[in-house]
Amino acid sequence: MEDVLYASEREQMVETQIVRRGVRDVRVLEAMRAVPRHFFVAPEYRYLAYTDGPLPIGNGQTISQPYIVALMSELLALQGDEKVLEIGTGSGYQAAVLAHLAREVHTIERYTNLARYAAGIFDGSGNLLAFSEDVGRHNALDKTIGLLVLERKHKEPCIVVLTSRLSYEMVQKVTRLNAEIIIGISSPTSLAVELARSGNITLIEFSRDEKGYIFTCPERVILDL
Repeated sequence: MEDVLYASEREQMVETQIVRRGVRDVRVLEAMRAVPRHFFVAPEYRYLAYTDGPLPIGNGQTISQPYIVALMSELLALQGDEKVLEIGTGSGYQAAVLAHLAREVHTIERYTNLARYAAGIFDGSGNLLAFSEDVGRHNALDKTIGLLVLERKHKEPCIVVLTSRLSYEMVQKVTRLNAEIIIGISSPTSLAVELARSGNITLIEFSRDEKGYIFTCPERVILDL
């Protein structure tokens, strides 16, 4: 139900904020309809994700107004075979839109606290399927899941790697994917372990002493940790 609500708000955003102001590039409009902006804002501002204005993301920075993102994207006149370098990643929203318009997007962020946490999702062969960074650990995971869904790869068996503790909420989010293994940098909570066990998901902690600890379903891990 929540996804349907956001999709409706996103469509309304495109029609009332972007099309009415003169953006006409079909590929840009499709990208703005496709990228879930609510994945790129802090949870406390999520209800404002599709409003007509910028939102704070920390360090005095903001996620840009949707119209501005669309306008800048249209002015680039991308055809789909370009390599784009973005200076100032911020929330990562503009980069996600550009990823629909160019062949490659490289982005740089000067404020390290805007990229404090990272989440990566890999397939069974170790190939990276999606990756995001953010000042919030939940935001980093939300963005990564969003990218995976956009690429329609969320139903493939995958491995999720997080630079944070494995909480119940984070494991709960990952259960929406076909995830077999979740790896974090510190011990999972007891509720996270219980949820993972019920979902047949393997939880692994890699601590700072370079040792790995398997909390659930060790039979799935065939590599020597």
